[in-house]
Amino acid sequence: MKKLTAILLLALLLINLIGYRGWFYFAEKQWEHQIISSLDKEEYNEEDLITIKAPLMLPYVTDTKDFRRTDGVVTVKGKVYRYVKSKVEHGEYVLLCLPDHHIQALEKAKDDFFKQSNDIIQNNNSGSQTSSKNASPLKLLMSDYDCNDICYLLQNTLTNHIRFRSFTAAALHGSPHLSPEQPPEIV
Repeated sequence: MKKLTAILLLALLLINLIGYRGWFYFAEKQWEHQIISSLDKEEYNEEDLITIKAPLMLPYVTDTKDFRRTDGVVTVKGKVYRYVKSKVEHGEYVLLCLPDHHIQALEKAKDDFFKQSNDIIQNNNSGSQTSSKNASPLKLLMSDYDCNDICYLLQNTLTNHIRFRSFTAAALHGSPHLSPEQPPEIV
């Protein structure tokens, strides 16, 4: 009974250490292995392929005639695409991609779970902000920027009091340091 309890407590500790990130990582790797094996066997519809062209800024790159099998992932405008084939043509890198709805759904589920587990509430009016109900009382009392002049009073045996003042940005804009002349021109 003690061994079973110890094993369960260790399993609970492991779940808390790795947590949902480990589970999502495992799910993504499992899906990646499945999709790569199906793409290698060419088990996809050719009509679903999307062409993405990117300029290639490499000198002395020769064009390739045929597409070759390529692995990779790209995100365009929030949508995830998986490379299937690629070739170089007229100084552009041409990719044939399939939309990867499963990875996109996993990413959305991971983001939603993170928001729910950390009590992040989005305000629809002004983007992503936490609500003022969840803000700490210390944060509500403090402003984001607080400009104070700080004076230091140092006691010295040679002089009675020495005062140092910190400089603020407001004091710098009225600085008496003017440029005496125009900088020299390059000849």
